[in-house]
Amino acid sequence: MSENLRSEPLLLRDHEAALLLGVSRRTIATLASSGRLTPIHPAGMRIRRFARTELVALAEQWLREAKGEP
Repeated sequence: MSENLRSEPLLLRDHEAALLLGVSRRTIATLASSGRLTPIHPAGMRIRRFARTELVALAEQWLREAKGEP
């Protein structure tokens, strides 16, 4: 297992996702309710998490769009 996987959680809470993307928790909620982010609900728990890989992919998409790339 790589060192990064051990030190960085794969699933992030709303506020952690917001920090990673540099947005507010409200924006994370909006992205989730609009379907742009997929919340993960661990079995038997009343919480939601977001996959780090999906958050990074979204940030990369925003960067491409900012550069005018498709």
